[in-house]
Amino acid sequence: MVRMKLEMKRAVRNKFYIIFTLINLLNVLLGYILLVTIDKVQNVTFQDMFESVYTVYTQFGTLLFSAFIIMQFYVDYKEKNIFFYKTLGFSELRYYLTKVGMILLATIIGSAFSSILVCVPYAKLGMLPVVFLKIEGVMIYYTLIISTIGFIFSNFLVAFFSSFFLWIAGIVVSAGSPFMEYFAYYDASTTDYHHLISYLDGKIEITSLLHYVAGNYVYDLIVFLICVMVVLCLRRRWAKNGI
Repeated sequence: MVRMKLEMKRAVRNKFYIIFTLINLLNVLLGYILLVTIDKVQNVTFQDMFESVYTVYTQFGTLLFSAFIIMQFYVDYKEKNIFFYKTLGFSELRYYLTKVGMILLATIIGSAFSSILVCVPYAKLGMLPVVFLKIEGVMIYYTLIISTIGFIFSNFLVAFFSSFFLWIAGIVVSAGSPFMEYFAYYDASTTDYHHLISYLDGKIEITSLLHYVAGNYVYDLIVFLICVMVVLCLRRRWAKNGI
């Protein structure tokens, strides 16, 4: 807990939470702009807005969030802070998990503000949990994948373009078969995305919110376990990157 507070204080001092929240709000703005400029929607409904904002998160999230997540690791490597973390009793895994926890707090704040902006203007407070949980599910995935890449690579550009390449590769691989879509689970071409659109269109009835979003968080949990294993397998890179 003390170590987490340390990371949170650093994040507050560096304005990380403010910047991250502003990027989330930018996603909402981009969602609206795409509707009125490209799609030429004159009367923007709640369904239009939610679908467009969620699409921005799933299609452009890697580009919008990668740099700021990677920076949380890059700065430590660049400033040789790893020795300092070691003196505080951090292990490679504890360091990774603490960083992820700090970033996830930022995603929760940002997702909450985005959800409010999507729902409140349309008086759709009943949909607020759905909007928040769907957006946060995407953000958890981004946080885990990009944080792992940031942990592995000490060079910012290498980490950023590796994140970009992995995103593109996932989309290409997922087009191969329905099973392969798990490599790009949140992409707009996948089953999960189409289920959301069908739900908004009223074509499928969801009797339980938990039932609807559970798949997203089970997927994120599996990704988390994979990321932890990758960190453990490459744990020697932590000290090496910090030298």
